[in-house]
Amino acid sequence: MLAIFLRVGCKGKSAVDLGRELISRFGGLNGLFAASQADCSAVPGMGPAKCAQLQEVLEKVWRSLGDEMRRGNGSSSPAAVRDYLRLPLGGLQHEVFFALWLDTQNRLIASANLYKGRMFQILTLSQ
Repeated sequence: MLAIFLRVGCKGKSAVDLGRELISRFGGLNGLFAASQADCSAVPGMGPAKCAQLQEVLEKVWRSLGDEMRRGNGSSSPAAVRDYLRLPLGGLQHEVFFALWLDTQNRLIASANLYKGRMFQILTLSQ
């Protein structure tokens, strides 16, 4: 599927080979999705435009999952909530405090990343 998105590879590499290299370099799709533009662009065959397109696709998928949860088609399902949170949080190498606001029918009202870092830092700062 990644090769279809990439459409073309680069000199000496097909789109399938480029997709495999990306998955290998970033340790899977979650790592690729969490990669910075600079890290993504450092892969031969992946320029800033292709990296931006990849991030745009991910943003649209995340919005679509959020729309499903706003309609009440998923918030009561742990698997749907996991899928919704996997895109923004799945490949992170640090802790986050992420909040979901739900109405009385478990439909998503809003979500926000309230803090990123290490929990130890929060505890140390609050003492």
